[in-house]
Amino acid sequence: MKLTVSEYAKSLNVSVQTIYKKIKRGVITIVKENGITYVISDDSSIKQEVKQDLNDYCNQLLKIIKTQQKEIKRLTKKNEAVFGEYLGQYQKVITPPKDESIVDVKIKKKDKKKKKDKKRKSN
Repeated sequence: MKLTVSEYAKSLNVSVQTIYKKIKRGVITIVKENGITYVISDDSSIKQEVKQDLNDYCNQLLKIIKTQQKEIKRLTKKNEAVFGEYLGQYQKVITPPKDESIVDVKIKKKDKKKKKDKKRKSN
């Protein structure tokens, strides 16, 4: 079957520039008649071109997906590290020292206040 470059491009649902690039690489067989470039093709070669284009497209998508998965893993690890750091700091803030309980701290404050009051009275 003989198709013009634009007809062939339409049959594959690609641009004319794509067909010319394939012609330049020698992937597609052409014939020139009266200044018009024709692509020599049969239905099986069109199907093969479509399959190859789909394979190329799928491979590109897979590369993108793998890259994104790696980035997601990297960011997840980073977020876990940051979260762990904040959690550790938060626990330090809310956890009282082991040698003193909250009641002990309150009693010490009262004792200090009593000592101050006694000093004032004695002066």
